[in-house]
Amino acid sequence: MSPAGQIREILQDRSEMLETIQSLSSEDTKEYFIDTIIQAFFLRRIETDPAFRWSICLTIASDEEGSALIRNAIGALVSMTREEGHWWTAHPITASDNICTLFSEATGSSPQHWQAKKRGILYTEMAYPTAFMTSPPERPSLVHPMDRTIFGLVADTSDLLNQLDEGDEGISNLLRQTITEIACDWFCHHTREDAITILNRRYPEGGWESLLSRWFAFEESADTCIRAGRYAVATHLIGAARAIYAHALIRTEDPAIRQICYREMGLISRNLGDAERAAAEFHSALEAAHAVQGGGSPPILDELIYLCEATDRLGLSEEGDTYYQRMIRIAESLDGEVKNRIYTQIATSCRRSRRFDREYMVLEELITDPDIDDAIMTRLGVMNQAMRSDGTLDTERLSSLEDSAEGDYTLIRGILAFGAFQFADAVIWFKRSSFIRPTPDSRLWYARAAWYGEQTPLNDDLQKDDLLETRLIWRLSETKNIREASRLLLEGDYGDEAYDGLLILLEAMKEEGLMAWRIGMTDLVVHAPIPPARKTNLLWIIGKILAECGSKDGLSIYRKALKLTTDKDARSKIFSDIGYWYEALGDYVHAADAYRQAITMHPAFPGGWYGYARALAKKGEYDAALNAIDEAVRYAPGRGDLHLFHDALIRRKEADHLPADLREQINEIDRHLFLQGQEIPGSLLRRYADIHGRTERIIDDDLPKMVPLREALDIRSRILMTFGNNQDA
Repeated sequence: MSPAGQIREILQDRSEMLETIQSLSSEDTKEYFIDTIIQAFFLRRIETDPAFRWSICLTIASDEEGSALIRNAIGALVSMTREEGHWWTAHPITASDNICTLFSEATGSSPQHWQAKKRGILYTEMAYPTAFMTSPPERPSLVHPMDRTIFGLVADTSDLLNQLDEGDEGISNLLRQTITEIACDWFCHHTREDAITILNRRYPEGGWESLLSRWFAFEESADTCIRAGRYAVATHLIGAARAIYAHALIRTEDPAIRQICYREMGLISRNLGDAERAAAEFHSALEAAHAVQGGGSPPILDELIYLCEATDRLGLSEEGDTYYQRMIRIAESLDGEVKNRIYTQIATSCRRSRRFDREYMVLEELITDPDIDDAIMTRLGVMNQAMRSDGTLDTERLSSLEDSAEGDYTLIRGILAFGAFQFADAVIWFKRSSFIRPTPDSRLWYARAAWYGEQTPLNDDLQKDDLLETRLIWRLSETKNIREASRLLLEGDYGDEAYDGLLILLEAMKEEGLMAWRIGMTDLVVHAPIPPARKTNLLWIIGKILAECGSKDGLSIYRKALKLTTDKDARSKIFSDIGYWYEALGDYVHAADAYRQAITMHPAFPGGWYGYARALAKKGEYDAALNAIDEAVRYAPGRGDLHLFHDALIRRKEADHLPADLREQINEIDRHLFLQGQEIPGSLLRRYADIHGRTERIIDDDLPKMVPLREALDIRSRILMTFGNNQDA
């Protein structure tokens, strides 16, 4: 912590930060690591949670000091005098991993050691750990509405705003990163306790209407609302999109804008299976489109096709038939690309409303086009495969395929919303997916999102195939009693599912802390009337979770599990995990001993041999490590990671011909190389070249911060060749 009680900021220069870490005491290093990881979690949210970014930036812009900070930073951007940005903000998704690597490089401890500490912070301090570990949506090409608002307040000319609205990637990326860095600076002025509180809130606080009312104080135009609505749609924010479009409809009577708003809301409703709402919105969009046309006879509009589909889904088949026949007759009178586009849209609409016979008829009209789209031919191939011998389509089979595709679509949208911390929207997507194609996974995602959003996890009873996580969340929500929910662990042999179940219980006990969870779960298992084998497995998982969170208590739980079993495979697995614990701690002597016990009990255990090889290599016993990895490869010849590690040990010998003083320096760097695992810091590779001061002639300036191990070995080989050439000269 800084003297003022604020969290200590990640330094802008990576090299300077390395030096700072190396100058700290062991205890101060741990404290600095906590601060930097908290900042990395903030970066993850400010870059991937649109509501969080909106809320934080509104808070900054509404404050006099924050507003001045924005004007200065954006003013520098506008004049193109902006300084180089922070090294760590370039990759928000991997920022916390990059920090673990940096601390490993600075301290000599393994990345796994710092990863465990990060995981401990995630599960003991953060409210939504699963969301942090879920992939967020890709950043849309559209600018975040709040970023544009801030830019508009500072930019002196409309030219720059026009460039931004036209998709100038350079300006939009600079703007995004500048605002992110302003937000990070603001965050660092908080104490650690306040910083964690900020991260643990659900956004938008008070709902979208409350947040948007604050934003609308800065934005007046309906056009801006349209852009914001499209951004919300692109980031799967259902509530935000509907609120924004509804507000735009209040602000304007322009039929063109009203057409867009109703159409976009209709598409949301259609994708969520709300045909009645979709039909009303598409009907309003069509009326607005007629007004845009000035009352004349309109061509076939997208809104008409969407309306036809919605009426079909409502069961109004007679009305749907009328619309379809009208559109097909109009399309027949058209030519070229316009005709093909309309036919394709009609066919797609027929497919979604399960009118497969009509879809097939329309697609056949497109076959004569020499430039027919490959996707159409693929779809015709699928339909031909579903053709019965009597020439009729197997509509049940096609409906099943369509349900599967729609179920996957809505499930993926839900996962993306969940990864953006928008749990209310995720619930809506998951609910739709579970309705179309209920699977254990879709019901689990539904339960998770509802739990985080403090909603009812499932609207019906548990299903026979529901996963343990789902059952635990349901029980926790029903009873509000952690001990009662935890008894589910004892009701069956859940195997690997017990790991995820115990993590759910750890989340539920966040306020009580890791120690309370460890005591509660251990006592529950030890005193449970279940077979010793199941006790052993549950204790092993408890120990594994503790170890993965950086708690030394994991070791004592592992030993409890060992006392309960004589099964060699189980004991081998536990000893291997003990070895990994010591390895992450940097105690390679005890790690090698534990791995040796694992392979003594189970000689055909490739994971045990691999761990033994790693521990030996990190001790500098490379020949013994090579023998061990040979055994691992023998028992698991298909594992690429084993072959890569074997290659690393073989290629380490490329320095054997060099003079002793050079070999000693290279061996020192090699020890750090074997600490890193599958990704190697580019700065570590530069140390090989720095030995004779020719870095710039051997390594590219644009070498990434992290390099895959195989590529790193190739770079090391090239560098060693230059040493050899120098010796020959």
